[in-house]
Amino acid sequence: ITLRGIPATLLDTAGIAETEDIVERIGIDRSRRALESAGLAVLVLDGSQPPTEADRAVVHMLAERLGRDDSHGERLVVALNKRDLPEQHDHAELLALLPGCPVVGISTRTGTGLARLEEALYARLAAQAGEGREPALVTLRQQQALARALASTRSALGALNAVPLDLVAVDVRDALLAVGEITGEQIGERVLDEIFSRFCIGK
Repeated sequence: ITLRGIPATLLDTAGIAETEDIVERIGIDRSRRALESAGLAVLVLDGSQPPTEADRAVVHMLAERLGRDDSHGERLVVALNKRDLPEQHDHAELLALLPGCPVVGISTRTGTGLARLEEALYARLAAQAGEGREPALVTLRQQQALARALASTRSALGALNAVPLDLVAVDVRDALLAVGEITGEQIGERVLDEIFSRFCIGK
């Protein structure tokens, strides 16, 4: 997905509870590795039911991870789902183990709270992409798009004083289209018209 301009890959860990089944254990091991390498985790709890033993096991594992490298909960957001149902549980006992983590009540059935969840995710990702950090491109396609944008920008700069501006505009357009592939924005003729509004060039 692209979350307000920040590219992100979503992974469903499909459960992390202990099991004796060999096949399920392989899946759980993959989930644990994905969690360790993830820039941000979303813990979804059933807000209409008391916590289960599986919930407790996952929270204790996350609490250990937070205590190790994330004392302010910068890499975790908690979503309490099913808030549209009359029975409500706040999971206070579990949440006390995750200090600093934002908690958002949601309903995937009605859509309630999803905008707040998006805001919480964006805030955490934006903080990680702040000053002093290298931006993370999460797919090969995004890396290739960035390389095309850089090549087209360099081509445009090199040709700026050597060829007519309408030819330079071709490289500028290619660069903008490549950037648009990363940000999810559509770059059209209107943007180019605005950029070159000061010049009288052919279309």
